[in-house]
Amino acid sequence: MHASIPLATLFLPLSLGHPTRPSSQIAHFIFHRASSSDSIALNVTTDGMPAVLQGDSKIKSIDINDYDANQQCIFKAPDDTVIEPKLDIDTETGEQRLVFAEPREVGSVSCRGMCIPVYGECYDSTGMPVGLCCNGVCAATRCRAWNAASSHGFNEK
Repeated sequence: MHASIPLATLFLPLSLGHPTRPSSQIAHFIFHRASSSDSIALNVTTDGMPAVLQGDSKIKSIDINDYDANQQCIFKAPDDTVIEPKLDIDTETGEQRLVFAEPREVGSVSCRGMCIPVYGECYDSTGMPVGLCCNGVCAATRCRAWNAASSHGFNEK
């Protein structure tokens, strides 16, 4: 049995240009409570819609190693006030987290956009940047983990 495919369809993918990247991804947060060693895991779709944090505990820090939450997310208190944690990077392990100067109640988090994973390409074929690195810095043409970047002098404490 033979299939008949019009010649034009064989070249269709070439004529459409670059493949499009998805506009959102899933970011995995771990919220650490100030009053205990308990933590709250929350997966957030980075489509700009708020994800509500269940519970009424104050949060001291947030682990987020697969997304650039420092630049691409907005955290709000239960009363809708924007709260701004600070980025803390462990340059020995490459772990990143967001910390609050004082424990805060976090009501929701909303994030928008994609980021590039470690070792992903920072630039497209024309040399234009394709986005922020999820956990690290762009060195040469690839996203490098914070601990790899620090060993090359990119992120000194």
